[in-house]
Amino acid sequence: MSTAATDAGLTSYHAIVAVGGAKAGMKAGVIGLGGLGYIGARVAVLAGAEVYGAEVNPEARKLAGEIGLSGVADSIEAFKDKDLDLIVDYAGFGTTTSAATETLAEFGTLVQVGMGRLEATINTCPRPGRVC
Repeated sequence: MSTAATDAGLTSYHAIVAVGGAKAGMKAGVIGLGGLGYIGARVAVLAGAEVYGAEVNPEARKLAGEIGLSGVADSIEAFKDKDLDLIVDYAGFGTTTSAATETLAEFGTLVQVGMGRLEATINTCPRPGRVC
């Protein structure tokens, strides 16, 4: 049992801190508040980041307060106005990846962990008014 916890913890930590660079003062989004995403979101909060979560399961969304999220919705796009510096997609269902690219702040970092679908369609110029 401890092996599974170590594996999930290290995967979550690596994605959000080692690759994503979550730290104090950063605004981060976590897509998928299942096992990995829940741990990743909590790690980012403990690192001092302002963290927003996206989860389609209403029962999982109820846990947002217990891990210190600044907000939770069924889609990360609900936080477009937050200028998220980092989004980690622990779900990877194509639409979640597309939503992440639409929501991410300019020059932000997207870390893809989940592989719920092997394909995603993304807009290469996601912000209206930008010259692409």
